[in-house]
Amino acid sequence: PIDTERFHRHKADDLRAEFGSADEFVVGYIGRFVPEKGVDVLLRAAAMLPGRYILALEGAGPCEGQLRALAEELELRNRVRWLGRIPSEQVPRYMSAYDALVLPSRGLPVWQEQFGRVLPEGMLCGTPVVGSSCGAIPDVIGEAGLIFPENDAAALAERLRELGEDDVLRADMVQRGYERARREFTIGAHMTRLVEALREAAGLPRL
Repeated sequence: PIDTERFHRHKADDLRAEFGSADEFVVGYIGRFVPEKGVDVLLRAAAMLPGRYILALEGAGPCEGQLRALAEELELRNRVRWLGRIPSEQVPRYMSAYDALVLPSRGLPVWQEQFGRVLPEGMLCGTPVVGSSCGAIPDVIGEAGLIFPENDAAALAERLRELGEDDVLRADMVQRGYERARREFTIGAHMTRLVEALREAAGLPRL
């Protein structure tokens, strides 16, 4: 379950200003730099978008050198903010500073995304989420965000373009995401389902 005492909308105007101007659209990623997380797909998607789309990449991992080289190859040098690892207590503030949060995971023969915890965390911070079709991501997002086929950079670019150009859609995703995360992924929601499961196992009627 996600701790709502930590994950909620934070005031982050100063941090947002560090990423880009008010006219720019900041797309965040928080996670490892490994092949299965698909950060290269996000970079390729950004290269298909206008210059006002900025990437803020938080994390580290064995693919960082390759990803930096790809960003250079795609001429994204001035549009990517490499944040490194940030302290866990700062993550909600960073999420609150993003215009969108993306989880672009891809499946491997021995791995599928099992949950994608950053997605409900982002929802609780009032940030629209975009995820690939990998593993459990569509089940986590439901109708509260946008999905694209894994490995499809063009489709991801189109989802981000939709969010960046449609204020009504973005506001709807913020509201849907917050409501879904509160309903499905908080400590209270998990405890309610646990009690129901235990009562069912014991042959007791539902409360």
